[in-house]
Amino acid sequence: MRTLHATTKFIFCLGFLALGLLLPAFSAAAQSFTFTTIDVPCASCSGGIARRTAAGEINAAGAIVGTYTDAVGAQHGFLLSGGQFTTIDVPGSLVGATGTLPTIARAIGPSGDIVGQFVAPYHPPASTTVGFDSPAYCPAAGSPACIKGFLYSRGQFSAVLFPGYPGAIPGHITPGGSIYGCYHKFDTMTSMFSAAWTRSGDTSIAAGGGALSDPSLSYPCSMHGGATPDGKTKKQLKHFSGKFYRLRCGDYRVIYTYKETWQQLRTRAAQIITSNK
Repeated sequence: MRTLHATTKFIFCLGFLALGLLLPAFSAAAQSFTFTTIDVPCASCSGGIARRTAAGEINAAGAIVGTYTDAVGAQHGFLLSGGQFTTIDVPGSLVGATGTLPTIARAIGPSGDIVGQFVAPYHPPASTTVGFDSPAYCPAAGSPACIKGFLYSRGQFSAVLFPGYPGAIPGHITPGGSIYGCYHKFDTMTSMFSAAWTRSGDTSIAAGGGALSDPSLSYPCSMHGGATPDGKTKKQLKHFSGKFYRLRCGDYRVIYTYKETWQQLRTRAAQIITSNK
């Protein structure tokens, strides 16, 4: 099981009920972009490309990770680096199984470390009698508890899990090796909490999780993908009813909240940023 220890500060940004906006600063000049299609080659697929390709993240060196679906519908992770595609599949040996496991590569760090998720196979009684937070634990086919996190570093796979919880979805890894994402039990809503795996310990925004100044508070249905490079946290905006926050990310502002509708965010975001720049 992956347990890291680091000093990077923890911030929760975007949740499944936290609708986020990534908005350019008003002072930024207009830019033009060149779009390139990314299709993983697949010899057995129609047209020679994967049925579906989805990019997850790009690092400073231009390496891209993501996921693709092959001709029979199996899901794989991929790395695109230097114009070459490499399949990233969690080996079944990580959970005591054979073959490879359904994999999504979600993020890649500056050093090439990759994090993401895989699905443990339902194989009773082996998958139902192991420890609750074992990477091999899978109580039923299709259960969210079968979704586990992984780290791929220096050619080796390791599981990323949170103590006491069967499921995890890592979403980002920092230059220092801290991992950010979420953990969950048997659903990916009310039992899901933003989490961080760092060198100084594992934290979350659940009650008593160590990431909130008030340990009695709890924010379920949450997930986040990282921290600012300088470790600075959010600023609460004062021109919106409810808890509404802005996070500076270079030339951009991430605007996010909890339990608010998209319409409320969309109609208020511009004036909120203007009055709080």
